[in-house]
Amino acid sequence: MNQVYRNKYHAGAKGLLLIVLMGVVAMASPAHAKPDKMQVCHLDAKGSFKLKDLPQGPYLGHLIHHEGDIVPVNGECVFETFEIGDTGPGGGIVFYITDGGLHGLEAAPTDQGNRQWCGYNTNIKTGADGTAVGTGAQNTIDILAGCTERPIAASTAAEYVWPNGQRDGFLPSIDELELMYYQKTVVGAKRTQYWSSTEYAPDPINRVWTQEFGPGTDGDPNDPYLSFQFNTNKGNGAEVRAVRAF
Repeated sequence: MNQVYRNKYHAGAKGLLLIVLMGVVAMASPAHAKPDKMQVCHLDAKGSFKLKDLPQGPYLGHLIHHEGDIVPVNGECVFETFEIGDTGPGGGIVFYITDGGLHGLEAAPTDQGNRQWCGYNTNIKTGADGTAVGTGAQNTIDILAGCTERPIAASTAAEYVWPNGQRDGFLPSIDELELMYYQKTVVGAKRTQYWSSTEYAPDPINRVWTQEFGPGTDGDPNDPYLSFQFNTNKGNGAEVRAVRAF
């Protein structure tokens, strides 16, 4: 029979989850969870489950022991979820959510500064051509492989140390950057141009997509500044805001 748990931990609660991972017991503090923001998930026939947003990272294992306020519930278990504007697992600001808040994107709390995208006159096509949500991380890898000059926008985002210690940020794709624009007040963005990680397809050697963060209203699909996306020379300067997925 499936064994299922509902996580009712609250900030500051005592107790630990003990998880078996390939014969190793990992401990996770409940202090990272918030009350009343939980997501239903289902265990498999062996009672296996996936935990995210713990200090040690994602896990797949079996709950073998528990202390504190964990209550068995038939048929489902519940994990922490997030809303736009919350402090995310990395300590950034959540600006996009999926799966009812279980996953999404968070932005670093502040800008990382004005950088060039790939230096002056590099004439390099990196292959960072992803535009969609979920492509920014691979774009960043491609940029770092193709552009050896440092620091640049991508290296600044990738090397950023998040408030909770992670170093897994990336330069957002143009669609991810647009989502951040929708929440520009929430993330505290400046009224300026921000780099995306997406090369401009008609001229990928020289130009990249940027988003102008204007004074429009958060979340307004008719915001005239939403269309202020420009193809910008890689040698120009623009602001960097690191993003990470959770």
